[in-house]
Amino acid sequence: RVTKMLQTKTETSEVEAEAQRLRVSCLNNLAACHFQWGHHTQVIQLSSAVLDINTHMVKALYRRGVSRLALGDYDKCEADLVTAAKPEPGNRAVQEKLGLARERRRTEKKNLAAKMQMMFTKS
Repeated sequence: RVTKMLQTKTETSEVEAEAQRLRVSCLNNLAACHFQWGHHTQVIQLSSAVLDINTHMVKALYRRGVSRLALGDYDKCEADLVTAAKPEPGNRAVQEKLGLARERRRTEKKNLAAKMQMMFTKS
């Protein structure tokens, strides 16, 4: 009887693991579709769900990072792309988008500084 219980528990664990793999695959594929369509908010949500399960999935980090870049969230974009670059430092697409995110963040800070200066200078 104990052997049967252990066997059932092992089978259940295997089924749950397979279900989790399929869930990640479906979420990731759905995120890829929304990425192609330019639905960046949905990409962020779906990729975040993938990353809740597998924190090191480079494709999900890349898609979420690029979507954050498109929405102007440069700090979170950079964090995602830096994390994606760690396991794959030679990934050219990640490096290009990371450079673009850093450039846009610098430009945004310069523009903000210029606006602040204009607000506080006398005419």
